[in-house]
Amino acid sequence: MNTLTIELPKETLEKLSLLQQAHKKKTGAVVTESTLIQSLISREFIQEVTPFDLQQYVQQKEQ
Repeated sequence: MNTLTIELPKETLEKLSLLQQAHKKKTGAVVTESTLIQSLISREFIQEVTPFDLQQYVQQKEQ
């Protein structure tokens, strides 16, 4: 796994802390800042690959 280090504004850290607290209250499990940020990035920028997308990719490669 690659590592990326970023500095976050104080306000963002406070929001992350609130999300961590909400997650712990809801599930009883503790989530790290790193895991929380990875999850948020994945939801925002990485969309699920559908079978249709995969079929288009294969067809383009075959041409």
